[in-house]
Amino acid sequence: MAPILTPMGNFYFYDRYDYSPLFDCETNPEDVDAEVLAIPDLIDITFCEVQDNIERPFLTHELATEESVLVPAGEQKLIIPTETIAEPSEDCVYLVEGVVQNEIKGIRNLRRNAIHQDLTYAGSKYGDYFFDYPNGVRYDEWAAISGAPLFDNQCRLVGMVVQVNERTNQIQVVPASKIVRLIEQQLKVDNFGK
Repeated sequence: MAPILTPMGNFYFYDRYDYSPLFDCETNPEDVDAEVLAIPDLIDITFCEVQDNIERPFLTHELATEESVLVPAGEQKLIIPTETIAEPSEDCVYLVEGVVQNEIKGIRNLRRNAIHQDLTYAGSKYGDYFFDYPNGVRYDEWAAISGAPLFDNQCRLVGMVVQVNERTNQIQVVPASKIVRLIEQQLKVDNFGK
């Protein structure tokens, strides 16, 4: 069975992105959000505006641990509203869910689900969050997981993973609120001069 392709329209991606020519930073510094410009690894962020008239729903892939299936394949994906974005605190534990690609078989890059639980908030630096991972960060267990969401134990979105550090056993997360501001800034750029 072949997947259904749904045209989505314009995707925004940031492999090389510079706001400065579009804004007069000298006379209107409020035009540019400095925190947005400081997001590391903008290449991990891609978005598009999803229209309400999509004919086919977006469906989940199976998300399972060795013990159980957490999300069955074929369920309609959830939309995470910005109202559920949370700031981290030391009182919560955190979870990262994503797909890692750590095995090459022939010409195929095999992927598997990765769920990392029991992360704790270690603090913030450079406007990003840092979380300690108690099981020790091993790169092969985190390979290609940048862009994965980080949730707290109340199912609130905190941010997006951008880097892991085996030496410190920490992961670096861009706050979801900063990503929302990036999207708002992009929409401002799109409407520039209109």
